[in-house]
Amino acid sequence: MNQNKFQRTKIGLLPNDWQVTPLNNYADIITKGTTPTTYGFNYEEEGINFVKIESIDNNGKFKVDLFTKISEEAHKKLKRSQLKNNDLLITIAGNLGRIALVNEEILPANTNQAVAIVRFSEKNPNDLRFIYHFLKGYSLKKYIQMVSTVGAQPNLSLKQVGEIDLALPPLNEQQKIAAILSSVDEAIEKTEQIMEQTETVKKGLMQQLLTKGIGQTDFKDTPIGKIPSSWNLISIDELFVVEGGMSFSRAQLSEDGYPYIHYGDIHASKKQYIDTEDFDSMPKINIEKSKIKQGAVVGKGDIVISDASEDTDGIGRYFVIRDQGNELIVSGLHTIVLKDKSTLLDDFYKEYVFQSLLMKKQFRRIATGATVYGISKGNVKKLLVPVPPKEEQIKIARMIIETDRKITHENSKLPFLRNIKHGLMQQLLTGKVRVSINENEEVPS
Repeated sequence: MNQNKFQRTKIGLLPNDWQVTPLNNYADIITKGTTPTTYGFNYEEEGINFVKIESIDNNGKFKVDLFTKISEEAHKKLKRSQLKNNDLLITIAGNLGRIALVNEEILPANTNQAVAIVRFSEKNPNDLRFIYHFLKGYSLKKYIQMVSTVGAQPNLSLKQVGEIDLALPPLNEQQKIAAILSSVDEAIEKTEQIMEQTETVKKGLMQQLLTKGIGQTDFKDTPIGKIPSSWNLISIDELFVVEGGMSFSRAQLSEDGYPYIHYGDIHASKKQYIDTEDFDSMPKINIEKSKIKQGAVVGKGDIVISDASEDTDGIGRYFVIRDQGNELIVSGLHTIVLKDKSTLLDDFYKEYVFQSLLMKKQFRRIATGATVYGISKGNVKKLLVPVPPKEEQIKIARMIIETDRKITHENSKLPFLRNIKHGLMQQLLTGKVRVSINENEEVPS
């Protein structure tokens, strides 16, 4: 390919027919939001959507459940920061460079001073979706690293937002690039929606199975609520040996040593189990084996429970050790270890029973504290576990595992789709691959 067809610009090597221009050449308005409390307005339980940094994710999607609300009166007063359809939002304080495109679904809406509003006129000769995708690309991240000021927190000025350079191909190429990237975004979003729906189904299925069983019609009242008449209630103390973890600070962790389970890692994980595939990513504690408390050593089938949380919903979160391979695993700070001393629980049923509402309510009941909640080994021993006949336990576990497999299958698609998008953005948003002119023509390295 003839390199003369490309130009060197301040944002890199681009095709000759691409235009490099600052954002403010095409934006009619670049402004930012307002804080309602500055004008004497409080946030409300219901009302107009109010967009903050945390309600825009890194993928350019609105987290609707994280919108704050303001009154209609406040919305009318804060006229400058009222959002309109197709406004481009860029976060300019704290987490810089998150971008979202306003749609009718979130309107009416308003925003605060940490979010810049970029508004284009209908006469804008460019494809707005292309500009949105371009700004989500890597040149913006480089620009932010170069110009952001750091004080109490990093920030961008509105002047700097206006000076962000756009690399603009001919309109028909903009439209094709935007269509391609939007189609990948749609595939990612659909996959995420399927995962969310399956997670919702799983939660409902689990609570049904773990409290009412399979095909049960006869129930009895118990200290923890109604359960099938054929089920037993057995205390944790009868089912398990209860031990405490071994406390180490994060500063003592290293890249080498024994895999170490910290209560913070339990809270941060979306899984309720650890398998051999997890060991490489787990923190390690470098300590002589003889100095490890025997009760803190955990192995296959053991349950490690977090005994501390900032909220009661986090109390009782846990890991089950599915397989340890040849590893010695150490249970650490703020954990309680349950080791089997009976064969009454099926291994896979055991993985799920502690997620049942019957168990969660008990964990909440024994939690004590104000800003941080905790549970003691003594109180954990008294908790009552619903135990169906073994055959029913196995059936319950199989049904939940099948749902888990569907979630895992959908989850496996996401890295593939995100890698595709990453590659497409690098190729299409720089003109290395042309989609309209000279199809698939590549720039030399």
